[in-house]
Amino acid sequence: MQAKSAVPGTHLTTEVEGFEVTSLVAQQGDWHVRNLDGSEYFLSDAKFRLRYEVGGLVDDVLGFQSYQPCGQTMLAVPVSEAVTFMGPWGTRLYAMEGSMLVQDPAMPQDTYCVHPKSFQATYTPVDIHY
Repeated sequence: MQAKSAVPGTHLTTEVEGFEVTSLVAQQGDWHVRNLDGSEYFLSDAKFRLRYEVGGLVDDVLGFQSYQPCGQTMLAVPVSEAVTFMGPWGTRLYAMEGSMLVQDPAMPQDTYCVHPKSFQATYTPVDIHY
């Protein structure tokens, strides 16, 4: 994935294959993240630094730089029917059937949805045995 510092106050609508997932406004210190599938969103600096590390040089004229996941394990469960709920950043999230609900096990309040195409492009499933 690629990211750059977000400009506070910037409005962004996250869309995947024409499906609007959520709408966001960048806060001070946020990162503007662009996944390989083209989906974009903002992520706080604290969450960004927990989840990603530098993976390359500045890649384009817009200033995006390549990053790679740090390998943080997230919990995920498939959505069996379309749902909507309030995202941890305070705006509504829309999860279509087949999306994944994703949660940071260290921060249960950090639960969000990932479109099926984005999930396949950005997450690697692992088996966890308790």
